[in-house]
Amino acid sequence: MLNLLILSKMKKLLVLAKAILFVVAVMIIGTICSGGSLTVFGLGSGMLAVMPGMVTLDREYFQQVKSTFGQGVPSPSFLRIEQTLANTKTRYKFDVKKSEATVATERTLDRNDVFVITHVGVYLIAQVSTTLGAEVLQTYPNTDIFVSATGFTPAHLELIYNGWLELKIGSKVNIEAMDMQKFRFVPTTQQHAATTYLLNTEWNAEECSFWPGALIHLHGTQNIEVYIEFPSIASMQIAAVASNTNNKLVFMPFGYLIKNAAKPLGA
Repeated sequence: MLNLLILSKMKKLLVLAKAILFVVAVMIIGTICSGGSLTVFGLGSGMLAVMPGMVTLDREYFQQVKSTFGQGVPSPSFLRIEQTLANTKTRYKFDVKKSEATVATERTLDRNDVFVITHVGVYLIAQVSTTLGAEVLQTYPNTDIFVSATGFTPAHLELIYNGWLELKIGSKVNIEAMDMQKFRFVPTTQQHAATTYLLNTEWNAEECSFWPGALIHLHGTQNIEVYIEFPSIASMQIAAVASNTNNKLVFMPFGYLIKNAAKPLGA
């Protein structure tokens, strides 16, 4: 009998040890896009949502989505909605359900589909109409991309990172105010260090996105409101002044798309 009790306790200790090792592994992997400090996936507010090697958690997301939608087939996907910055505007609405994208780089939600958000990204771009689609997503006011000029002050773009993101579905507020500082990442070697900088090698968009605290289901038949708001200053200069160019905010959620799974209107 004593041997059975000891064996039972050893099994419990083994399970506990495995759980502790998993949490430690997650903390170590989380040292990305955080300036060297640890960020723990799934715990607290400063979390990276997806990181290399997080296969187990990706699979868990997939299984959750698949079990929710039964016969629907979840496929990894993303949405991308852009808003042009203006000097007189500090609140921007991102219409994830536009009937058609206004530019080729946008990707919106069809009314018949469901998009399940696992993590959220917000980026800056300087979009040139003659090279549309060639722009690189920026996570800070990169002065090699956002060049100072009469009527435009790159430092004013920092106002955006002192703002917040809101997300509401119907009458339910899913994100009250996610601070925009979460989306500000300045790489160790910046682009103006031309001898050592390799374009876009220290990060990718998905690695610099964040877990919103729960899976968020966007049905194409629902009323979905996404806003980004930030403070203003006198004589704010955030709009592009170069010809054929627009400075833009990009709302880019990542997750799973389930085709033809949207709830009927009013459901």
